[in-house]
Amino acid sequence: MSLTQSDSLFAALHEGGANDITQAFFRARPRLLNYGSPLFIPATTVAGTSMPRISFPGVPGGLEWAVRFTVPIVDFHPDSSGGMPPPLTLPPGRFSLRSTVTLWMFCGRRGESVDRVVETSLDLWAVGSLLVRNVDGTSTVGFRVDAVELAGVLPETLGAFLECMIRMMINAALAPLNIPLKAMTAGAFTLVLTRGPLIETDQVEIWGHL
Repeated sequence: MSLTQSDSLFAALHEGGANDITQAFFRARPRLLNYGSPLFIPATTVAGTSMPRISFPGVPGGLEWAVRFTVPIVDFHPDSSGGMPPPLTLPPGRFSLRSTVTLWMFCGRRGESVDRVVETSLDLWAVGSLLVRNVDGTSTVGFRVDAVELAGVLPETLGAFLECMIRMMINAALAPLNIPLKAMTAGAFTLVLTRGPLIETDQVEIWGHL
């Protein structure tokens, strides 16, 4: 049976190519990985996205904070990362993601020295699945994180709290990253998707008709 089976076209994107696209996308749009309240990022720019302070009674103006992700590294099944922290595993048909998340908080009163900023960086590991999206009439492949593990965070309840928060944040950061199906066919023709995207042997595979 042919590689395309009953379809007229088969195309694949290796994880190396996916990471090249991811690197180029976020390096051109660092604001999608870098967020902060006005003390850290006064206004949304190419470099960062300004967000509101956290409102809390008794804290005039609210809490100043910021979060930054490094550019994610994607690994398609099978696992070639060298080993993910338990309990994460990379089952067939899924991808893993690695990044570092840094959190900042201004720990003082407004008007005091910004030396009162505290920060922490955490190694982020995640497992997720692919999504087919329609962006401006173009079929694309997107990424959705389903589970996050922050290595070394104790107690476990604190880890679970941070993992829930960061899973929502990283999904928001990944939402604009959509790889057009035509990119997987080098733009040579328009693909009508019939099967996929599927992940196997370190690549995303799609089938369809012209």
